Amino acid sequence: VARVRVASSGEEMTVGFDQLRPVPEGWVPPQGGAEDSEEEEETEEDEDEDDDAPPRLCVVDEVGKMALLSLKFPATLTASLDSKAAMLGTLPQPARGQRDHEVVDNVKRRADVRVLKITRNNREALVDQAYAALRDCLGLGAPGAERPRTRPRKPPSKRKREAEAKAKEEAEREAEKDKKAKERAAKLEARASREKEAAKLREIQAKKAREERKRRAELRKRRDLARSKSDIMELEDDEGGSSDVDVAEQEAVAVDAGDDNNAADAVQDVV
Repeated sequence: VARVRVASSGEEMTVGFDQLRPVPEGWVPPQGGAEDSEEEEETEEDEDEDDDAPPRLCVVDEVGKMALLSLKFPATLTASLDSKAAMLGTLPQPARGQRDHEVVDNVKRRADVRVLKITRNNREALVDQAYAALRDCLGLGAPGAERPRTRPRKPPSKRKREAEAKAKEEAEREAEKDKKAKERAAKLEARASREKEAAKLREIQAKKAREERKRRAELRKRRDLARSKSDIMELEDDEGGSSDVDVAEQEAVAVDAGDDNNAADAVQDVV
């Protein structure tokens, strides 16, 4: 059995000797270009600057009664204590005559845990002591000491730049979609407003048309009524004129009859 390292992935594999072949004459290992070396560098940078790296300081605000009733909290607390991160936390103090909870007792019994008992009388004086202990755990030295120099931050790797560019493009696309959606909503709102105004205008015009028809109908009714009254008056005038004609004819006949009688009397006188 032989152990072989795969150059492309960097992994080691175990293979049998029967699967091995002699190296061809003149074969040389592939030389990676600038891009390969850059990728290797970026991989190392990613490992050094991993955002998911464990924190240096873990703060537990209070290991309270409700936290101790949780099924997951004790295991998480123990895992945090076993990690390389420094921990700053507060533990509950039992009532007089009672014992500590099992989880709290286990924390106090650990050799790598330093417990400072705080009371109302010493809580102001323990601030500097707790601060100094925390700096010591973080490797920062005593308070007032010069801050250790940190390695200058390297520029973001190619992978991170690509991820940032992709996230930026995605954000721009989402912003463009939101903008188009807002514009579409504004257009729909404007169209609805115009349709509402048009419907209101049509209603006003219809109301005016109804009033105009009603006015015209009233005028026709009045005109017809006036015309009927005028016909009745003309009929009465015609009847009055015919009676006067008859009287005039009767008088004329009477006059003619008188003239005939006078003529007859004259003839008799001559005879």
